[in-house]
Amino acid sequence: MIIILVTHGIIYAKEGDLTIEPKIVKVRKVGNSTMVTIPKEFSNNCEEYALYKGEDGEIILIPRRPSVFDDPKLKDVDFVQHAEIKGIVGEEDI
Repeated sequence: MIIILVTHGIIYAKEGDLTIEPKIVKVRKVGNSTMVTIPKEFSNNCEEYALYKGEDGEIILIPRRPSVFDDPKLKDVDFVQHAEIKGIVGEEDI
């Protein structure tokens, strides 16, 4: 059984002997920006992140990966779907 506790906007989870607690980091001002240092154990060798702000003020960082559409090896590939889909997908007779 997983036990999840949310308090003061922080999520804690426990399953058996495994306890997951958040890593708390501090923010600092650098010029007009607010900086957060990402701890080494969270590092994934990514140089760029897409940054989003959630409805409740949460900050979401997603590692930016190269797009398959920008790959020079695939520049001549036609990604357009030419087959016609008939009917509504998901309502096929089984």
